[in-house]
Amino acid sequence: MDPESRLTLTWSKQKTWNLHLSGLNDCGLSGTIRLGVFDGNVDVADLLSSGLAWSKGGRQAYIQLLANQLRTNVGPRFREATPDQRILLLKRLSEDPQGGQALEKLGALFPSEAKDINQAHRRWRSRFPAE
Repeated sequence: MDPESRLTLTWSKQKTWNLHLSGLNDCGLSGTIRLGVFDGNVDVADLLSSGLAWSKGGRQAYIQLLANQLRTNVGPRFREATPDQRILLLKRLSEDPQGGQALEKLGALFPSEAKDINQAHRRWRSRFPAE
């Protein structure tokens, strides 16, 4: 949630929704995202993440920030997730080189979900074998 964000509609030659982000949000995003009303165009040229332009490292910084947040808050996020969202969380953790500890934590917190969590942990171990 960004308390200072605003959404505006520009009704000129190119009709766009403009989402202005202040940076006061969990994602660290600031700048503007422009969404074409009729053409589906998405313009992130003015979007920043952690002070980096989206196209010059900002996207990667954003992905890393989300991965860190997921690992840190894995228990509450998993608890609040729908079954479909839980599968996506497990998939994301199994693809994260640092996701092993979060998967172990989930296994301890949610023994009733052991089948899916153990499967994700096996996928993680096969992708990132111990050196």
